[in-house]
Amino acid sequence: MVEMDFATYRALDIFAEHRKKELGWRRALKGCDSGRMIFRRMKGASAKVAHWKNLYETLGCLVSIGRLLSDADLRLELIEEEMEHFGEILAETTTVIAAIVNHKRIDFEESKTENRLVVNLGVDPELDETKNLYRKLPAILTDVAQDEANRLQAVSCSVGYVPMVGYLLALPADYPVHLFPDLQVIYSTENAIHVKSNRMNRLDEEMGDVKMQIIDRETTIMLREGHIRYPLDQTQ
Repeated sequence: MVEMDFATYRALDIFAEHRKKELGWRRALKGCDSGRMIFRRMKGASAKVAHWKNLYETLGCLVSIGRLLSDADLRLELIEEEMEHFGEILAETTTVIAAIVNHKRIDFEESKTENRLVVNLGVDPELDETKNLYRKLPAILTDVAQDEANRLQAVSCSVGYVPMVGYLLALPADYPVHLFPDLQVIYSTENAIHVKSNRMNRLDEEMGDVKMQIIDRETTIMLREGHIRYPLDQTQ
């Protein structure tokens, strides 16, 4: 025979009396995930889309459980000490995450594609301006390449960006680079010579790595939005 203490027996008895609400409890419990890893990721600024989404869904489920218990007016000795976690801290944390998600700060579809948190337009003017520049970048670089092709009288010319190196011109492999003092060969391939020019140096100074600027700004925004208390980590 399995022995059972009174608190456990009473809990089972109460839940048996509320079978109609059993489905709601099951749904709420099914959506709960462990918060320790999520909070640790957020503290280390390494939270990905899945972590934010899991946190949001878990908090929503915990709020639902608290409401179900409150609405049923249940007084369970078995979980009495745990009920404090459904109080003010949970409400504050849920409010913060809801503000981030429900106010459409995160673009979840784009975040899946980028495999990082992507902030929606309309959240930060500086970020919006940088994203607008990034969208226009192909047209801008095409115009620059055309200007450089005309100046250098090159049959073909394109502009690309290499991280840590900056903007480079790609010229035909047999192009006479020595005829133009401002051209500096960075590297070459079988079909092209990749060079720096005065115009490329200006692009480095005026625009730089636009994609990295977007990522850095979005990280700053999410760190600012995610500056919340982490009650679960206090137990470690």
